[in-house]
Amino acid sequence: MSGSDRGEQFPPWVKALASVGLALAASALIAGLSYQIRYAQQAEHGAAEYARITAYESYKPCRTVPLTKLDQCFVNAQREYDLKHNDNRRNYADLVAQQRSALWTAIMGIAALIGMALSAIGV
Repeated sequence: MSGSDRGEQFPPWVKALASVGLALAASALIAGLSYQIRYAQQAEHGAAEYARITAYESYKPCRTVPLTKLDQCFVNAQREYDLKHNDNRRNYADLVAQQRSALWTAIMGIAALIGMALSAIGV
């Protein structure tokens, strides 16, 4: 006999703690994915609402313009709307990226704590 402990089974409480740790890690992953989807949906909704308001504000000055200058007013309003709309979409995309980074940093911190606890139990 070689005297190694490889054939020994872990006590039931160690298996239970490992199962709990894995369940917590899996639930953190699922929660992270659901929050990530919600962040993207909120950003899309916010960008659409801002686009609606921006379109209204961009074309509002064209209501009082004489008919001879109406075409130029619409061209200028469309240009202004496009610039504001693109800036807004970029801002919302940046916000979603920051939220995702913060979320996954927190999840990885929790996973690290669970890993440290399981390592301490294993020692």
